[in-house]
Amino acid sequence: MNEDKLSKEWLKKNGHKLKTIYSYAVVNKLDIKSEEDVLGILKVVDTENATKKSAKVFSKMLHLFGMKFRKTLAEKIS
Repeated sequence: MNEDKLSKEWLKKNGHKLKTIYSYAVVNKLDIKSEEDVLGILKVVDTENATKKSAKVFSKMLHLFGMKFRKTLAEKIS
């Protein structure tokens, strides 16, 4: 799977789930860079797709989402 397909199509399909997982991680003080933590969240949020492969992808996307979120927040505060 190439990066464009992963970022555009994947986000359309999984955007809401990504936000839910990110929120769960923040509330429970879990590390979004940790594939094990993300796998644990997936087991709660999306048990059918809770695999190491899925956790790896979500971890990467969560990290990007977090960076974008913090940047946007910093711009709004300034």
